[in-house]
Amino acid sequence: LAEGDLAAMAQLLAVRGEVNKAIEKSRQDKEVGSSLEAKVVIRARGQLLDTLTQYAQSTNGVDELRYLFICSAVEVVACGEADEAEMSTEVDDLVGISVERASGRRCARCWN
Repeated sequence: LAEGDLAAMAQLLAVRGEVNKAIEKSRQDKEVGSSLEAKVVIRARGQLLDTLTQYAQSTNGVDELRYLFICSAVEVVACGEADEAEMSTEVDDLVGISVERASGRRCARCWN
């Protein structure tokens, strides 16, 4: 892998850790039963926004972020530089993460 790809993957794995924390909090609060019932909304800016957008809009039409974060859907929202971070994290350009119940029903065959 190229150095840029390795940096992007490290950034995605760091975001995944934050997403897992947010999903677990939603599970404890009984908002979702499992991660596959969750829709994750990530508010980001700068380089992180570019990286997330690249993987959210894959060339084959598949939202690869939902597979990385093991959830039903991922929405990436652009934020400006003036937006205050909503959470304390070591991930640069991450403004916030929220979790809500995904619309639709889980497929009994594939669980997506």
